[in-house]
Amino acid sequence: MKKLFLTLITALAVVSISTAQTFTDDFTGLTTGATLIGQSSWTKGGTGPEPTVQITSPLTYPGYNGGDMEYVEMPTPTATASRAYKGFTPITTFSTHTVMYSALIRINTAAGTSSNYFMTVGNSGTGTTYFARLFAIPSGSGFKFGLSKLSNTPVLEGTERVFGETYLVVVRYTFHNGATNDDEAFVWVNPSGTSEPATETAAISILTAAAASDPVPSDIGNITWHSRGVNNPTGAFDALRVGFGATSADAWTNLNPGTLPVELSSFSVSPVHGGALLKWETASEVNNAGFEILKNGEPVAFINGKGNTTEKQSYQWMDKAVSGQVTYQLRQTDTDGKMTLSEILTFTGAAGTFEVEGNYPNPFNPETKIRFNLAADSQVLVKVSNIIGQEIAVLANEKMTAGKKEIRFNAANLASGVYFYSVTANGKTITRSMTLMK
Repeated sequence: MKKLFLTLITALAVVSISTAQTFTDDFTGLTTGATLIGQSSWTKGGTGPEPTVQITSPLTYPGYNGGDMEYVEMPTPTATASRAYKGFTPITTFSTHTVMYSALIRINTAAGTSSNYFMTVGNSGTGTTYFARLFAIPSGSGFKFGLSKLSNTPVLEGTERVFGETYLVVVRYTFHNGATNDDEAFVWVNPSGTSEPATETAAISILTAAAASDPVPSDIGNITWHSRGVNNPTGAFDALRVGFGATSADAWTNLNPGTLPVELSSFSVSPVHGGALLKWETASEVNNAGFEILKNGEPVAFINGKGNTTEKQSYQWMDKAVSGQVTYQLRQTDTDGKMTLSEILTFTGAAGTFEVEGNYPNPFNPETKIRFNLAADSQVLVKVSNIIGQEIAVLANEKMTAGKKEIRFNAANLASGVYFYSVTANGKTITRSMTLMK
């Protein structure tokens, strides 16, 4: 069964436009293994490859309205262009109005050209003026989403995405049909929360220019998938939604994407006392069990969430010793076990040095603390011997992380005198003396 999340919309009498859903299609009940063309009013333009309906690897995103069953697979592109489009009741009022569309998107491959957008909204019928053009452009070992208002040259996001991962993508296009203002466009990737995402959190922002240059469309009445040549991305999409409103808040309500679990409004890392301080805030939380902190991709701590709240919440966690370059990421977990990953932050800590600070107290009776600092994660051996070199005790022989360490030594069963302790890490040994005085 497809997931359905109902959003309570109040004060309908004061909404300036109809709250009926402008457009939604999650491909439920379509024939799998067959072309999308001809099913559920999807129409083909051009003579190139056709997308197909599949069900083997569904696309999902926690809380989003749709997904989890049939989806559309984007075919291997050829040199021949094609498109698949589906209409909705045409939008003809623009002024300062906003159109939004959203989809679950999984990119498997992306090629090296910036001219091959793959999703748009545009004119009804066979019109070919396309707005809010979405791209997937290769970057490093992954790709980046790109956006343009009407051109074939996108503005790229700053975050590199992973091939084969499912992303919730929300695109906003706001018209400014005046003599002095240009249109605005935004992209959010994996937004969350119960309200419209803030523009400051957008992955891509194309803001107004000093003078108007974007045309006023005759209408907007189609959502379209494009294959524009051999460099188009492959992958899949599902759960298409389109919303429209006199304001962006109205358009978000009309889009009705669902109750998305946790709205992470900020996430940062800064150096503090030789370590790394992670801070993050949420604008709202729904069924939030908490946050697992990943360091270099491995879990190192878990911070409990607040469950359900509409108030801003602040969190922090201190990594006390950091050496060299590390990465941090939050893995937010719902109470039902569903997980969402944050962006990855890179932090470079002080290199540090391997040193033994000594023991305290010294002289001691009968216990002292041996203190040392590791420049990097190391296999560490800590031994105690007497004045003639006989081994008395092995206090540690284990893998330790970089940073300041402290090991207790109890000499209750030893006679007064001078003893030696040695700390060995990464092939280097440092020896110090200590005095037991009973």
